[in-house]
Amino acid sequence: MKYIHFKDYENGEFLPLGEGHQMFNEMIHLLNEFHYSDWITVELDSYEKPKRGAEISHSFLSNFGIPVIAE
Repeated sequence: MKYIHFKDYENGEFLPLGEGHQMFNEMIHLLNEFHYSDWITVELDSYEKPKRGAEISHSFLSNFGIPVIAE
């Protein structure tokens, strides 16, 4: 895999990572197990407070030791 795209959602709404139904703990564990070291992108569609959503997602990924580049 060259590219991973993370989105989280609940009840038809896209949410910051860790606030919806996706099982990122398991996904990140598998990516680490297979020594994945390429890009993971994060996107929020129509989140009411985009900057806050990005901060929440950034913090969530940082808890897993994933380096984050904000652009």
